[in-house]
Amino acid sequence: MREKRMRASRLRRKPFIWDNHIANDGRARCSHLYLDFWAQGWSIDADMVAGIAINPMNQPHLSRIPLASFGDSSVQADCTFAASVRSICGAALGEEITRDLDLFQHHGLAELDPGTRARLLEKYRGFESQRCSLEIGEWLRGGYEFDPNCLTE
Repeated sequence: MREKRMRASRLRRKPFIWDNHIANDGRARCSHLYLDFWAQGWSIDADMVAGIAINPMNQPHLSRIPLASFGDSSVQADCTFAASVRSICGAALGEEITRDLDLFQHHGLAELDPGTRARLLEKYRGFESQRCSLEIGEWLRGGYEFDPNCLTE
């Protein structure tokens, strides 16, 4: 806490934070879905910063889950992953995503064998009317692989 105050004092203002910890557009991170904002032990004292911007994942609808759980807990009563996924995806799809969260967030595509991918694709095919499910399916099929040609100078 003291160190944060010293930084703000040196800057002569509160810092503005640009956070990339849920972004999955880089080579090392594109094989993951970072759906639980707080899973990596990230924390912030809102009184110590001027503001925060969060770079989302490549999947715009799935990005709503971690962004919603980041919300101001003084305004929202329940800013947890469970509440966010239920609110955005509905109870049934939210329950399936919660079951598979560890695979998506910590293991990623590289650790999913073909059988597991096929099982997950079949499961989420049952929710095709929901955009979050479509994005999961596209991710499982490799639709969000890193493209080095995307980089600009």
